[in-house]
Amino acid sequence: MKKILFLMAIFLSCLSSLTTLAQSKIIISPHASFVGITKNSNTYTKQSLKDNYSSFFVGLDNSKNISGRVYLEFDLGSIPKKADITSAILKLTTTGSDSNFNGSIIIKSSNILTNADESTWYSLKGLTGSPIISANFPNSGTSLNLTSDALKSLIKNSAGGLMCLSINNPDESKIIRFSGDILKLSLEVTHTGISTEGDGTTRDLRPLPSKIISGEEITLGYVNMPLVYEIKEWKYDQSQFTEVRRDKGTITLIPKPIIGSTRASVTMVTYFYEQFFYYHKYTHTWNFPIDGAPMIVRSTSEKVVYAGETVGYRIENFIGNLSDITWQSGDNMSLISASGEYATFKASGNGSGTVKAKVNDKGKVYDLQSSDVWIGTPKISITYAMDESSLNSTYVDVSRLLTFSEFTTLVIDGYGVDLSGNISNIEWQNNSGSPIFTTGNGVTSNPTADRIGSLGRVATFKSTPNTYNNIMFKIRAKNKCGWSYWKYISWSGSVIPGGYGVRSAALDDQIIEVMSEIKSVKIYNLSGVLVYSDNAVNGSFDIKSTVLTDGIYIIEKSDGQNRTSEKVMLKR
Repeated sequence: MKKILFLMAIFLSCLSSLTTLAQSKIIISPHASFVGITKNSNTYTKQSLKDNYSSFFVGLDNSKNISGRVYLEFDLGSIPKKADITSAILKLTTTGSDSNFNGSIIIKSSNILTNADESTWYSLKGLTGSPIISANFPNSGTSLNLTSDALKSLIKNSAGGLMCLSINNPDESKIIRFSGDILKLSLEVTHTGISTEGDGTTRDLRPLPSKIISGEEITLGYVNMPLVYEIKEWKYDQSQFTEVRRDKGTITLIPKPIIGSTRASVTMVTYFYEQFFYYHKYTHTWNFPIDGAPMIVRSTSEKVVYAGETVGYRIENFIGNLSDITWQSGDNMSLISASGEYATFKASGNGSGTVKAKVNDKGKVYDLQSSDVWIGTPKISITYAMDESSLNSTYVDVSRLLTFSEFTTLVIDGYGVDLSGNISNIEWQNNSGSPIFTTGNGVTSNPTADRIGSLGRVATFKSTPNTYNNIMFKIRAKNKCGWSYWKYISWSGSVIPGGYGVRSAALDDQIIEVMSEIKSVKIYNLSGVLVYSDNAVNGSFDIKSTVLTDGIYIIEKSDGQNRTSEKVMLKR
């Protein structure tokens, strides 16, 4: 009995910790697809933001004789409904050089709007209701951080949903043009967590770094996650981040390289338990800008070049003295000339071309490197024989166990060749032995004839009684520089007792056995097109966890050192 009471005391102590309040700051961008309406005679059109260079306006654009009104819609779904709003700042920045500029604005609460029509146009006039904020921009190019108690109150009442604002100029013959840059247009909200009477908490959340740079790790989550908490899900855009690791209470990500800046978000879904077995679901979203780190960018679109060809490069995301950039030659690339952030290199040899630069950007030194150019004809091999020796060798032995009724699928991988689906870039030929083989859809009812070329990245083979001891194919690939040399893919072995197949003398079973923990997976369709990729697999993988449609696929698995390929049928 004493033990039970002791455990109950610990449990209730954990529950009491939920009442601890903590502050959380989030930065929210308005929905870019609808930031206002323009009127041209009787034609109404939505204003929207396509990129960081977009702008939107309120008033009269004299150059086009078009009027505009502004509508901003903010998603406050990541703010708990009963949270207390500590501070709220609406950041607006004027832009442009209009001659009829006037910086006075009135901001009011708006209903949720969806259409660009006459009714919406008059709704945005904001004839009713008291102003949330009134402000004056002294000139174009000014940035103001606007706040008021009315704005905080509106955010509190809109928490968990949408908050909509209209912006007007008292004199609609004038114009104010606003920047759509994510760093110049935002709503910053600081709020406290809530007690067990609410539906979430921000207890002990890790603060965001003051500045987030692409290529540098960030860790989000809890500082000390209480025992009664359980993180159920992390959500983020995989095109923006590479996942490094996740622990019980945190996730560590690296923002991928970008040019300029962008806004990103990471969402954490937490369950926390109270009153014995009753739980709350709490969703917290970190919204933040990412600034691009200095990076080397190729000035031309060509990724494949001839030996002797020159290639231009430049440094992006650099703010500093041009004298703080030092360009350097790398593998197969010789520095010809350099001037500040621009440089020209000459390609040589056959392989990947590398250029380097050392950059001192705002006191931080970056050793930059780019190897995104291929020089000369391709180098290819089979997906699980992609080591340097196999790539540079004329012969590759992929000996393994074959059964007479078995279909064996091989996938070509390589460098300097387009593998995204252009099957004319790859050719297979049967060199010796007489297995049936085909490429493309893997069907053997119409096999490619012996020693006749067949195209495609994926080939499926079926062994026959005549394939004892010696099977050999040859493959090659081409790019704009021409065809690669033929690479010979061979099996060799002896007959298994019972006559069921060919046993490899250098069996690759070891690769299969040691791959106990899968780290990455690539899935191709039977045309060789990559349809799924996951570089953060945690030990095991089930194709049914993907959103792929039913069908036959090639799965390529890697443990970081070895790779295997297999054909599977997905049928849910």
